[in-house]
Amino acid sequence: MEYVEDNTLMFMDVAKDEKGREAIEYGYETQDEYKDHLIRVVFLRDEQRVLDLLLLELMDKFEMYIGNDLMTTMENSKVPKALEISREFANKAEKSKEVFEKFIKQLENAVAFGSDVPEFYLQMHNPSGI
Repeated sequence: MEYVEDNTLMFMDVAKDEKGREAIEYGYETQDEYKDHLIRVVFLRDEQRVLDLLLLELMDKFEMYIGNDLMTTMENSKVPKALEISREFANKAEKSKEVFEKFIKQLENAVAFGSDVPEFYLQMHNPSGI
């Protein structure tokens, strides 16, 4: 059996405005017309592994779902608590703190723009699709 490396990417999008929310709702995130209305953070597979326990904690705390292709929306009202939990995980981390900081920064973006964190979704690695 041949080993195949998992290069699945995780995208975390935050809308800056109504047009950004439209992009997320209708799947237009990669269209040029909408790119300036979103803040997109991409996590490589190794970075996702660093976040696994945090994501499980958020799933449990907020009754969220993470599946193969989609994670349910985190409403903006829950983001401050998610930030608190994420910072606790980052403070306890002995290494890879930059991954937690990347995640935390995106949650801070959601607070700053009054945006939900609408989806964390996974996509098979496609360099041209980022």
